[in-house]
Amino acid sequence: MPLELTPRIDVSPAEGLRTPADDRSDPTEPPAPLPIAPNYALENLAPPPALPVSFHPTLSPVQPNDWRPDAIVKPTVQPRPPRPYRIRDRDTLELIAERLLGDRQKASEIFEANRNILSRPDLLPVGVTIMLPPRENRSELQPVSGPR
Repeated sequence: MPLELTPRIDVSPAEGLRTPADDRSDPTEPPAPLPIAPNYALENLAPPPALPVSFHPTLSPVQPNDWRPDAIVKPTVQPRPPRPYRIRDRDTLELIAERLLGDRQKASEIFEANRNILSRPDLLPVGVTIMLPPRENRSELQPVSGPR
């Protein structure tokens, strides 16, 4: 269906209107009421264009929507699993905690998580794989420079 435009008006809607200063000899005199232009009469206005079919309401009866949320569900954050780390020469639990967890104080957590592998916190067997606890917050990740 082609789009119908309103008819073009050849006469300006402002034609025939007067300014407040017109025909006033005394500035204190209130302005005369302005005439309404005949082009603004309802019978002179064009109807709006028809809406496309997709905008018409459906002809089938509207079904009421009974859906209600059961409860407000907060997203649950799944804890990250521990990750493996192979002990290298000159590693200490403090250096591993600082480099991979961002805090030297977490060395005791690493030791407690690996008590079945490590007998003492200061004795780390090279080549053995230990499990590191996950970081609590990814926004705290910062690169740590140091010797490898």
